[in-house]
Formats: sequence, C-alpha cells, structure tokens
Amino acid sequence: MPDGSQFSNSSSAPPGGLPIDGAQLAEFCRVMFEHAPADTWVNLQARTNNFDPKAAAAWTVEQRAAYEKARGKSLGGWLPVSDLDRVIKRVLAMAEEAANAPWPGMVFCPPVATFKTQGVRAKGADKANLAAGLAIQVDLDDRNPPEALARLEKMLGAATLVVHSGGTTDAGHPKTHAYWRLASPAVTDADKELLREARNLAGKLAGGDDSSTNAVHPIPWPGSWHTKGEPVMCRIVRSGGTDIADLGAVVAALRASSPRHASSSTGGQREGARAPNDALVREALRAIPYAYSTHDEGQPDWLKVAGAIHNATDRRPEGLLLLIEWYAAKTEEELREGGALDEIARLTSKERAKECADRWARLITSPFDLLGWKQLQRWAHEAKAPGLILTGKGAIVRSEANLLGVLSGPEFPKVGLNLFSGDITLLDRPEWDPPGEWKPRAWTDADDGDATIKLQRLPLYSWATKNLTALAIEKLARENRFDPVADYLRRLSWNGTPRIDTWLTDFLGVEDSELHRAYARKWLISAVARAMRPGCKVDTVLVLEGPQGIRKSTTLRILFGDEHFTDQIPDLRDKDANAQLRGIWGLEFAEFDALRSAEESRIKAFLTITADRYRAAYDRRLAVHPRRCVFAGTLNHTSDYLGDETGARRFWMVECAVGWEKGRKVDLAAFAAARDQLWAEAAHRFNAGEEWWLPPELEELQEAEATQRQREDPWQGAIANHMLQEQKRETTARDILVNALQLNEAQHTKSNQKRISAIMLRMGWKRQAVRLPMETDPKKKGAAEKGYKAPDNWPGEWAPPDGWDLPEVAQKKREKY
Repeated sequence: MPDGSQFSNSSSAPPGGLPIDGAQLAEFCRVMFEHAPADTWVNLQARTNNFDPKAAAAWTVEQRAAYEKARGKSLGGWLPVSDLDRVIKRVLAMAEEAANAPWPGMVFCPPVATFKTQGVRAKGADKANLAAGLAIQVDLDDRNPPEALARLEKMLGAATLVVHSGGTTDAGHPKTHAYWRLASPAVTDADKELLREARNLAGKLAGGDDSSTNAVHPIPWPGSWHTKGEPVMCRIVRSGGTDIADLGAVVAALRASSPRHASSSTGGQREGARAPNDALVREALRAIPYAYSTHDEGQPDWLKVAGAIHNATDRRPEGLLLLIEWYAAKTEEELREGGALDEIARLTSKERAKECADRWARLITSPFDLLGWKQLQRWAHEAKAPGLILTGKGAIVRSEANLLGVLSGPEFPKVGLNLFSGDITLLDRPEWDPPGEWKPRAWTDADDGDATIKLQRLPLYSWATKNLTALAIEKLARENRFDPVADYLRRLSWNGTPRIDTWLTDFLGVEDSELHRAYARKWLISAVARAMRPGCKVDTVLVLEGPQGIRKSTTLRILFGDEHFTDQIPDLRDKDANAQLRGIWGLEFAEFDALRSAEESRIKAFLTITADRYRAAYDRRLAVHPRRCVFAGTLNHTSDYLGDETGARRFWMVECAVGWEKGRKVDLAAFAAARDQLWAEAAHRFNAGEEWWLPPELEELQEAEATQRQREDPWQGAIANHMLQEQKRETTARDILVNALQLNEAQHTKSNQKRISAIMLRMGWKRQAVRLPMETDPKKKGAAEKGYKAPDNWPGEWAPPDGWDLPEVAQKKREKY
C-alpha cells in the first residue's frame, strides 16, 4: 500500500504553529481515492469544528476579525481525481492552512467520495452531485472503540485503514475512525443506497456516531489536526486490511447482526414487507405491467401495486413518488391493454399524479399488510421470467432453476459446453474481464464468483450463492453444446486438388515413396477420425526425424492449432496423466530419441488406450472420455532409437530435409496457407470411408524401416554365438540366462526374460513349448516348458538382421553350415 513517503513530513508552519504529517495525508489520499472513477472530482474543504457562539465570545479581537473575514471565503477547492499528485499537493497546503488558521477550531475534513461536477468551495459536495462512494466509514467515538472495531472486523474483515481521530472516550480509549475501502466504488443508485445502509448499520452496531451515514459526510483526515480543545493530530494506526468486494453480502451480514430493522416504523408490518432500499423498488416496478383491476388475487392491479409500494417504502412520501413514476411511464396503449377505460388511458401526467396522491392518502388507513416488498418481487419476477418456482407465500425459491432465466438473459455472457475439451466456455466477453483483445475462454471458479456478485447486485437476486450460480451455469452450458474441432472440419470444403499424399514431401522434405505417401495420408485421416469418431482405434505415431531447427515442431503446432496442440508429455506414471489429454488434438513426443526402454514400453501401453476414465472439472463422478487425439514424435537423427521391438509397428518414421541445403527451414507461411485444404481433403477421404491403417503389403515395408532404427542390444551377439556354437534348435530363457549369459539367479528377472524374448524373436525363433535335456536344465528334469524353436533355415541359410554385429567365431560357425 502506498506510504506517501515522497511527501515530506516537514511543514512550513509559522514558528510555534502546528506541523502537518504529509506522509500520512498522502497515504490516506492515495488509498481512498486510487480506485475512484477517473472522470470525477475531489472536494477539499476545511471548516470550524463545532462552532459555539459562547466559546467564540472568548476570542480575541484579532481572532474574531480573522474569522469574520474568512467566513465568506471558507477553505475549499475542487480538483480532478485523475491527477492524484496534484490533489495531494493541494491537500498538504490546505491541511496546513487549516491547522494554523488565526482562529481556533479549524479542521481539515474533506468527504471520502467523488462528485460528478465541480462545485464552488464546499458547495456541490452533496448527495445530489455524488458520483462515487469509496468506503464504508464508521466513527467509533463512543463506548469502547477497540471492542466495537473487533466486532465489525469479525463481519467485514480487517479494516483497510484504522485512524485515531483525536481525543479520547469517557473510558479513556482513543476515538477511532475505521475505513473499509470498496474494491469497486458505489456508482449506481442501488449501490449508493447499499453503501448508505452499510454505513448506517455498521455505525449502530459499533455504538458510535451514526451521523456519517451519508457518503458526503466530512471527516477529519489523518496527518491533520483535531483542534477541539487541545490540538491532537489524527493518525493512521493500522493499514493493509481487506477491500470490500461484495457490498450486497456485507449489507446482508450487517442486517443479520442488527436489531430488527425491517419492521415498520409505525409497527404492524410483517417481516419482508419493507424493501432494503428505494432503488430496488424502482427496479422491480419497471418490470411490473399495468392492470386496472383483476379478480385474480395473485395478479397485480394498480391499486395492489400502490399498496405494495406503500408498505415496501415504509409508508414514506418517497413511495408516492415511485408510484407516480411507475404510473406515468405507462403509455396509453399499455393502459388500454391493462383494461383501463379510454378516459383513464387519456389522463395527462398531472392527472395521473393527482389520482396516485388521492389513492395514497386513502392507503394510510387501508389494510394492505399482506402486500409489500416480497409481493413486488414476485410480480416483477413473473413479468420478467414466467415459470419461476415460488413458495406458497409468493417468495422466490432459492434454487439454481430460478437463476436460469436471468443467467440466460442479456445481462450475462453466453456460455456453452465445449465437447472437445469438456470445458464450460465463455462465448461472450463478461463485463468483469479486463479490456483488450478477447477470445472465448474456459469458465473458471473465479467466474462463478464474479457472476454471483453481479447477481447479488441485481434487484431480487441478493440470495444467489456461488454454488447455485455454478450449477445453473453448468445447466445452461450443457444445453448449448459445441465441438470446435468437429465443427471446423465440417465447415471445410475441399477444392479437389490432392495434397495429403505429398504434404510430408512438399513441406518437410521427406523422400517421396509409396510408404511415405501412405504415412502422410493415413495419419491425417486418423486425426480426422479421432475428431469425428471419438475413441476409434488409433495407436500409431508419426515420427519426424531430421536436423534440429528446421521447424518440425512448429509445423505440427500450425497443423493442429495452438489451442489443440501440446508438446508437454504427461507423466505416464501418474494416474491423472490421461486427463491431461482433454482438449488436445495433436500431442508431440519431443526428443523422442531420449526415451529409454521403460518409457517406450509405457508409451506403447498409452497409445493403445481408446478411452480414458477420469473425473472432469465440472463432473461429480468418474466418466469415460473417448480419445480425441493423435500422436507425433520428433528427433534429430535417424538411427538406433527403438528398443522395444514388439511395439515398432506403431511408429511411422520419416526422415525430413532430405536433399535440403544447410540452413533451409520449413516454409511456415506456405504450410499455414495450405492447412485448411489439407484438413478438408482428409475429412473428405474419411467421409468417403478410407481407412487410416496400413495395408499388409505396406506393413512389411514399415517393419523393415523400423528394423533400421532398432537399438543394438549388447546381449544379441552373445546369444547368437551360443546358439551357433552349441548347434541348438531349441532353448529357453533360463537356458540362455545360465549358459549363454552366465547370470546368477538374482538376475533371472522378468525384464531380462523379456529382453531375451525380443532378441530371439528378431532372430526368427518362435515361441513354443520345448523339452531340454537334463544336463541343460536339471531343475526341469526334462519336463516341457515355455521356450523358443529355431526357424527352418537355421543355421545354414539364416542371416543376422541388418545392424547385428556377430562375434567372429559365431560368424565362422554360421558360414560353416
């Protein structure tokens, strides 16, 4: 919080004069006025504190002359709040002038509020010109200020500023002023009325001075002097408390803690007859139609409306003005539609006002106790949103169903359910978002709170809670479903020019071949399939190999769009990893060559999943979420990165930048321009029934390419050497672990057995039950067990796979056969 330290504590007060505290004055000014509307005015004023003619009789001739001379020139001034530095400079000058006035009792006491227009000195600093109330201000000058402050802070939170205002109470406590700054200043009539009521109720609960109910009430500022009796400086003793974010909720809390304030001043009215303030009555009346008379007890005719206003305004004269305003606003057509005779419909505004006044006079003795604020609420709601759920007594049931109408109206932004991401989405900019560029975004918990605050500030919806708002928003969103990716694909129209067979070649420099054309085409079609047919089987990964910096990853991001692409791989060991795929169409495994066998095995299992089971943000139960994404990988070289041979068929590997000169990169602008037509053609082929998996003849080519990327296992030479030297045609994992690799029992693990299995299968051996001689495996005693059998061409016509490095002795043994 600003401390005003740039303003000196020193003063140019005359010798023996009272020096002000510039830092405290500056801090108070900044804290109170920094949120004020920029186009409003600050009124600065100083006045004689509690001027008493008897006390003035003791003034010196010079003091009286000075007072009489200045009386018509009271200290005052107006400055725009937008220039706070200028305001503060004037504050310091005026506070010092007041402290050292030539007559006693001058106090610097501007109101903590801003005004619509500039006045003259203190004139214009009144309720009619009020632009914005800035704080709940409470005078704790009576009884026990510390106790009263603690009571209020328990309801309102820590005060923004606490000020010792000068003097002491009868019990010896410092007199205190407390301020709770409003996060959003009170600028509407309804909010100003709520602020007035909050200050009034807080003052009464504190047992202090309730004369400061009005936001324009003058108040001594900290850093200036209280000069009633011996001069005492007003000082800030605590700062940094909580701003008031929800004025309506504060008023509700204060009402709940105050004595029964809603009962009529004349007695006899039932609870709920009196409205919280006149602004709410006016707002309700705007929705209530005119009816001359009705025999339906539950429907309003104009006399019932008059009676309801009479009780809602506690029989005050202001109620008559509201009745006249409501009646005068109805057109002749509305009056006739409401059943009024022609002579009544043609009444002038003046004649209507007289009719209202006559009726109002009779209402003083009329039994309208069953009508009042709650009845006005009911009529307004029935007019604005037919079908509201009401209690038997006409009150609105506090439920999410009764929020649907207002939340779907023009006062609130439209929401929808994004089927692709599962998010409730804001489709219109809400008034609580900051200015600037905006695009649809996910609805958050913070939006639940902001919408609830807006509801509570609307007439008749002060009962809304965050939980009810969230339930109603969810209901509205589910009634307005959309799928941004599927909708995008449906909107596209292919122009007939083939592109998807060669896009890898055209943009990424992949060698043009039948297999690579199939990869290019079928991978895009698989992405369309996942978008249009969620959960369909897609377990392949397009792997882009090539030099670093040619923009492989950026190409993928452009293809899928920023919103639906990620290269952030979830931790596959995390039970919530699958939930991180929400809203993702394309996922990139970056640095694919860094994956070790364990990660590769997890990826293989991860790829085969067609639907994920998790609880989404707005769901209350676990649900099945069909997969909507496809996968890609990127790496910077082309060999020896696959370790798990059994999963190699899932990886469609292509080498990028073949034949490119050094430094050439993907033309991103050209690719972005072609993007829509790539997806349009892929969608066209999907809709025509084209498959997105490889035919058998291309699977063999894919396997051959995958073999070239296999990492060499250091065991493979030793195992082949053992099989050849011992001329074996049958074996088991245990035989290999003991006799070929000479590993002890502790190393006979499942992972090592799987490693052996991959090597044997790659050598062409088949899994089969075998019986080994007793001397080979004494433990089994010749019983059948799981093992491997050599291929028919073993060993004479058998050739080691490409990349295998057989020991020289094993190579000679093979050649001998």
